Amino acid sequence: MRRRKDFIKNRRSILMFIGTTHGIGLTTFAISLANYLSSYERKRTCYVEMNDGTEAITMESDETVLFENTVGFTLNDLDFFPNADEDDLSCIRKMDYDFILIDAGVRPIESIPQNEFDRLFIIGSLRPWKKSSYYAFVNEMKNLETDILQGEFFGTLLLKNEKKAFENKFSIAIKELPLLHDPFRLSQNDINFMKKLMVL
Repeated sequence: MRRRKDFIKNRRSILMFIGTTHGIGLTTFAISLANYLSSYERKRTCYVEMNDGTEAITMESDETVLFENTVGFTLNDLDFFPNADEDDLSCIRKMDYDFILIDAGVRPIESIPQNEFDRLFIIGSLRPWKKSSYYAFVNEMKNLETDILQGEFFGTLLLKNEKKAFENKFSIAIKELPLLHDPFRLSQNDINFMKKLMVL
């Protein structure tokens, strides 16, 4: 993973999103950030869906995006590539994007591509019914020689005692992910969060 820098100014940044379990807001977060970069920072941005889900393909689009053998669509000036594979990603890398956001979904740690991203966002929940999957993910990650430890950790609906217990156990800082309602209608608080996130 490359050294941290001001990612708004960086010419080409690849951001990857990994979930520790399903139903924790990973896709909403990834699309919200993609929309922020496209709509508010005016950066040429695409969202690449490389997970087991097919949420993106069900959205109504404005137009089709076609490059070599890779097909996507545009919605609100943001390009989407649903159900993408490694060959699609290779094609997308050749396109003129400032930001490529990859929704890698929930997957085993060993299948997460190494050194193919500038920033990695790890999303989970510390709610009692989801906490075990987050703890298992971090425990497994710590047992492997991996760059994933340099990722940024987020929890949805994070309580102070949950945050403290997680940070004490793993010596890893975890940030609270705001409750994002609609990726295409960001509130001022959402915008402020995204802006701060992208200049860290």
